[in-house]
Amino acid sequence: MSALHDRRYALAAAAIRLFAARGLEGTTVEEIAAEAGVSPRTFFRHFATKEAAAFPDHEERIQELRELLAARRGASSPLDAVLEVTQSTAREYFDETDLYRARIAVVRANPSLRDFERVVDQQYEDAIAGYLAAEMPPAADVTLRARVIAAGVVAAVNDVLDTWTTDEGSDPEALLWRAVEVLRRAFAAMAAPAPEDGAPIVMRMPADLRDRLVAALTADRKLST
Repeated sequence: MSALHDRRYALAAAAIRLFAARGLEGTTVEEIAAEAGVSPRTFFRHFATKEAAAFPDHEERIQELRELLAARRGASSPLDAVLEVTQSTAREYFDETDLYRARIAVVRANPSLRDFERVVDQQYEDAIAGYLAAEMPPAADVTLRARVIAAGVVAAVNDVLDTWTTDEGSDPEALLWRAVEVLRRAFAAMAAPAPEDGAPIVMRMPADLRDRLVAALTADRKLST
């Protein structure tokens, strides 16, 4: 890792520690910088706001997602390609338990950080939906299908991370595998060619994923207004 990357993560770790101890409103940029052993000016070279410090890697993660999806252009199953890439990128959270578990817990406890996370999630959804819309069989509603699937994927990953954070005894790989299988069953028909007779596509999904998907789509509409 580069010194720039290390400093960015050191600032993020400091911010998350202080947010957990003092709350978001009770923490200043100056305190985060002091905790990390740098100046406030250095902080602002890495992050525009203190909220952004809780998400040190979202830009590179989104770029990585786009690159991995671009490498899967022409896949026989766009849905499977998305799910495989999702599994691969989600596993990276499990490699840095101390940082990400603490970050997720802090985000869940702070409405402002949850709002910021939703903006970040929208970028993940946009990347996935863009890939699916270009790769799925042509149809009048392909853009809608792509966005629904993308929202479901992001909601499912968030559910895995929430469970992993709150249940330290959970098996993250098992949680991720279950989520991927739920997504595959729920969206296989939606990702397939539209029926020639125009019959509606029927989706069946567990109630917990359905509720998270509805919440994600509702938040998406609020952000776009």
